[in-house]
Amino acid sequence: ENERSRYNQIEYDGLDSLAPNLQDTIFSPGRDQVQIFLSPGEFYSRAQINLEIGRILRILQNNGYAFAEKEEVKVTNIFSTNPNLQNKVNIELNFNTGKFSRFGKTKIILSSNKYGINQEYIRRNLNFKEGDVFDQRKLESSNSKILSNAIIESSTFNFDSTSDSENGIVDLTLHVSIRNKYELTPELLGYEIGNRFYGGLGLNFYDRFFLQGSRVF
Repeated sequence: ENERSRYNQIEYDGLDSLAPNLQDTIFSPGRDQVQIFLSPGEFYSRAQINLEIGRILRILQNNGYAFAEKEEVKVTNIFSTNPNLQNKVNIELNFNTGKFSRFGKTKIILSSNKYGINQEYIRRNLNFKEGDVFDQRKLESSNSKILSNAIIESSTFNFDSTSDSENGIVDLTLHVSIRNKYELTPELLGYEIGNRFYGGLGLNFYDRFFLQGSRVF
């Protein structure tokens, strides 16, 4: 396994063109933000490097860079007679931010829609509109709102094949699957009242789209 290595210099390439406030978020995160995972002098850890890459991509994708991606990670061993540089490595993290992006059109595809649910019922749960700066958090919060409707079984956002990464337009396709509106399930009941045990059988009936809305009966 040889000797344990420590970080000497840590460089970030491909982020120089970002706005100053976004660079501050990456390199000087506030108290309520995820802190930097790499520091000079710490022991080398590929897991920590991956966490740092994920942290930066998350910030980029939450601030308009939908097509941001990591490129190669360079690890350079230092050969030196200087005892302070022995068992030290330089790390270079390379990124490609892509174009600054905005939300384009959102196409909704409903499957198993035997109850005639219209697209507007789904679209009103979206926390973004066409022309807004792309923000991955808005996709996730929209997905949570959609799934909070009992009639929805699954919901998935995908980049549409027509998305124009060169012009920074992100068209989306939203796939929504509808579950069964009705459910009838047996139940076994048991109670203890006054030191006596009572048991019984029952049936539960659910209507997940009661009165054609977001209600459960």
